[in-house]
Amino acid sequence: MKIIIGSARSDENKKYSNGVRGDQRQSSVPDYKGEVSLQDFYVHSKGWVILRAKDKNVAKVMAALMHIACNNRNIGYSQSDRNSIMNCGVHTDRPANCDCSSLVRDIVTESTSRDIPDFNTSSEASVLLRTGMFVKRTFYRDKTKLYEGDILVTKTKGHTAIVVFGESRLEDETA
Repeated sequence: MKIIIGSARSDENKKYSNGVRGDQRQSSVPDYKGEVSLQDFYVHSKGWVILRAKDKNVAKVMAALMHIACNNRNIGYSQSDRNSIMNCGVHTDRPANCDCSSLVRDIVTESTSRDIPDFNTSSEASVLLRTGMFVKRTFYRDKTKLYEGDILVTKTKGHTAIVVFGESRLEDETA
C-alpha cells in the first residue's frame, strides 16, 4: 500500500518566514506541490517518531483534516505567522498561515475539541504524550506499519506530518 502524508513545508519562495497568507504554490487538487500539501511517505534523514492516537476515530478525523488542509488554497506557510491557523482552522475560507507543527496542533485540537498547548517539533512528542490521547512513541523502522492519522515527528527538531492515507486500523491496533 502506498503511504501518503500531509504537512506544511515552506512558503511561496521556498523559505520559512514572512510568507504571504494562503497557498501561492497550489495548482491542483489533490495538491502535491503547494506550501501545505500531500506527498509520498519518505524516511526523514533525522528519523521519524510515530505518535498514534489511542482512539482510532480521532486518528481518522486527523487524517481527514490534514487532507482538507493540504487541499485548501487559503492555508499557506510562514513560521513568523504560524498561529494564524489556530484562529480559523483547516476549513477556513480566508487566508491563513501555519508551519508544520502549528498545523498538526490545530488538527489535533479540531479532532479532539481539546485545547492543546503550543509546541514545536522539538517538544511535540512530549506535549502530545502528556495529553494522554496518544500511545508511547515508537520509532519508524523499515516496514513499520503506518496507519491513517499517525503523527510523524523527527527525532530531533525538524519536521512533522500526518499520515493521510495509510493502513486501516482495527480497534485494538495502537502499538
